Amino acid sequence: MKKVLFISYYFPPAGGSAVQRALKFVKYLPKSNWQPVVLTARESDHALTDDTLYTDIPENVKIIRSAAPDLYRQYTRFNRSGDTAASDLSAIAAHEKSDGSFIKNLGLWIRNAFFIPDARVGWLPFALIKGFKAIRAEHIDVIFTTSPPFTTALVGLLLKKMTGLPWVSDYRDPWTQAYYYFKRPFFSAGWEECLERICLRHADRIISINQYILDDMRNKTGSPDPARCAVLPNGFDPEDFRGIQPYKSKKFTLVYTGTQNSKMHSAPLLEAVNNLTRTNPSLGRKIEILFIGRISDDVLALYRKKKWNMLYEHLGQLPHSRALSYSAGANMLILLIPDYPDNRLIMTGKLFEYLNTGNPILCLTNQGIAADIISEANAGFCINPAEPHALMDVLADCLRKWSKNRPLLKGSHKKDVIARYNRQKITKYLARIFDRVLE
Repeated sequence: MKKVLFISYYFPPAGGSAVQRALKFVKYLPKSNWQPVVLTARESDHALTDDTLYTDIPENVKIIRSAAPDLYRQYTRFNRSGDTAASDLSAIAAHEKSDGSFIKNLGLWIRNAFFIPDARVGWLPFALIKGFKAIRAEHIDVIFTTSPPFTTALVGLLLKKMTGLPWVSDYRDPWTQAYYYFKRPFFSAGWEECLERICLRHADRIISINQYILDDMRNKTGSPDPARCAVLPNGFDPEDFRGIQPYKSKKFTLVYTGTQNSKMHSAPLLEAVNNLTRTNPSLGRKIEILFIGRISDDVLALYRKKKWNMLYEHLGQLPHSRALSYSAGANMLILLIPDYPDNRLIMTGKLFEYLNTGNPILCLTNQGIAADIISEANAGFCINPAEPHALMDVLADCLRKWSKNRPLLKGSHKKDVIARYNRQKITKYLARIFDRVLE
């Protein structure tokens, strides 16, 4: 069996969609004659953890953990914010604003100027040492990295140069094109763009979750060559749903799983439900809204200020299997897309698990790749959140149909479309890419 050094900063017990992509690749690669040797970071406190994910790791998979000094944690201490849970760069605001204080301004400038490519760069020397030793000891055939954090791509680049092995680089998000990209000083931005071009030019294969990301990289950097590119989307694992007992309620249940922050929250939904219940108070007794995952303090404060806290129940962070039980039993699933310019390329990992439940999805955007997939699969409703009356009309119509025990959607989900996102099939494509770079 051939071996791949599988480099992912996040791996169980860390939780989240980034972990799901890496975990499922590792789970199914051995079935395609590829044995992964995992190189990951050793952290004492991930922002999200889920020990139940360990059950997905095959027993014979070797996991190597290296030290990973967290520069963002040091920054938050200096900045007196103390919010270590925000250390994932995709979660903290690239557009974070200063409160006007000197310390805050200095902290922001230091972060934007020197955390290149991200605050995980402290992991780089330790990952290189462990990775080089693993390549020699385990007789590795191919190097694979999945980013962000983009420090991971630098690890792959340097290991390729040190060993001469082929390198496959996976991008779950764009790099300097990302909607959460920091507003860096020109010299820092220029250096990071140089690093991005070098990584794209030297990888033997470039993979991304959608074509938009690859196109944006090519438009900005002139690389990579389309012949070296492939799209491998996120997906769902059918085995995750085995034995799941769907949560059932006598009420019309709407479920959202995931983080809510200042750029991605349920305010339009809660406002629509609030207006519906004002015009028809009896509806309030028929609707149940469940939020699973983290909600930032500023969003919770907004909900309390608007007196919406009585409209929903916040269940907090749950193990993946329990979250799936709520999704599987919902009458409607809520999909939020971050409110950033050019957010068309964002398709969160939860979309595909939503699709596999067969339950209708209410997507709070009507444009972009997520909306396109939902429409193609006939899987739900895509509404512009800036049009509250359209959202109210959809909710009211679905409530009427539910009360009469009628389907909420015209026609059924298109199973052939949904089947494209089976993680087992997607991993087979990844194994073929590994085979080709060895030819």
